[in-house]
Amino acid sequence: MEESVLTMNGVMKHRDSLLFGPVDLQLPKGYVFAIVGPNGSGKSTLLNIALELLHPDAGTVSLLGQRLDKPLDRAIKQKIGYVPEVSSRDEDHFTLEQLAKFTAHWYPGWSWSKYDEFVAKFQLKPTQKFGKMSKGVRRKCELTMALSCQPELLILDEPSSGLDPFAWKMMVDELRGFMDQGDRTVILSTHIVDEMKRLADYIVFVFQGQVLGMFEKDSLLDNWKEMWVTEETGMAQDAGELPGLVEWGREAGGMIRLVSSDASATERTMRELGWNPVKTRTLELDETLLYLIQRKQTMREEKS
Repeated sequence: MEESVLTMNGVMKHRDSLLFGPVDLQLPKGYVFAIVGPNGSGKSTLLNIALELLHPDAGTVSLLGQRLDKPLDRAIKQKIGYVPEVSSRDEDHFTLEQLAKFTAHWYPGWSWSKYDEFVAKFQLKPTQKFGKMSKGVRRKCELTMALSCQPELLILDEPSSGLDPFAWKMMVDELRGFMDQGDRTVILSTHIVDEMKRLADYIVFVFQGQVLGMFEKDSLLDNWKEMWVTEETGMAQDAGELPGLVEWGREAGGMIRLVSSDASATERTMRELGWNPVKTRTLELDETLLYLIQRKQTMREEKS
């Protein structure tokens, strides 16, 4: 059995008008997990509960093998790097150089060589105060600090916020390099589709405080597809019986459009029926999320 970095069992939290949970989730060690969902869906709540910044109203949480029914041990905290969605204003009067020296004192794995490397790559000014930085420069500094800690677990909440395309590409490359350096794990909340595609091993979909599922990214891209086939007599009667079918409908030009969550099974049955797809397209991850949301809402309506 794979070692888990984060486990949630029956976790619930009331936040304003949002009920987060109940959530059951287990993230194995050594992968990149993208937490994906619309704004206000509970992505940051999930990360904040994992980091003890929020305490659940019910359920249990374990992080790096420690139950969070008591404060995290210092040795566990030293294995975690974190970049929040919103920068702390308490740091406005400090420079990057000052915060780096302070952080290095608390993290045994701190690498000054990595720090110098990131400062050079991001073209940072270590003596500039955080309060005088633009949002993008400040984000580069926060990423520099988190990566220089050389953590076992890196938690990033919307890490690309404020970054220009060039800096974003550098961040992606650095995170890939981070994962190449050993048995490490990254949990990131993001709404950037390219970020999910380039970095994630697994996608965790969150909607209205519920986890809709955790999927292997490559499998998700292979399975969820849109297909078109030329309509023939009797086809419409059989279309609704195809395995994996999510939706189907007629389009102009005598075509039937199909969406499947199990493309291989759908295509296999279509071949048995003598149907040959004219065109096939892999769904984007955000399109897949919309279908999962629709499925969740349909299930709720059927229960009510």
